[in-house]
Amino acid sequence: MRSVSGVKFVTFDANGKEDRIDGGYYPGVLYVYNTLTKNLLYADNLNGLIMKFDYYEYSGGKQTVNNYSIELNKTWLKESLIIVKIFDVNIKRGTYNYTFEVPGVSFGKLIK
Repeated sequence: MRSVSGVKFVTFDANGKEDRIDGGYYPGVLYVYNTLTKNLLYADNLNGLIMKFDYYEYSGGKQTVNNYSIELNKTWLKESLIIVKIFDVNIKRGTYNYTFEVPGVSFGKLIK
């Protein structure tokens, strides 16, 4: 069994002020908990946006948890579809690669 939880959006404004917004995920839907925080995600002075989440995997009676931090472009949140593929996970080194598929955009990045 696999699941995602602990979804948070971390925003940075022009002065470097950091804000955290709680969110959630269920298959096919990524969301924030109320409409007031949605306004923050679309703010004009937003200089950075990072999505953090925990990925749980249960196998053979054991649980493993991987923590991910992915840089987003705030304009992508207006899209109806964003696909994030995480691969080449190296638990011991704490590294991974990821790619995005957004309508008209596709690229990869090493984050950790």
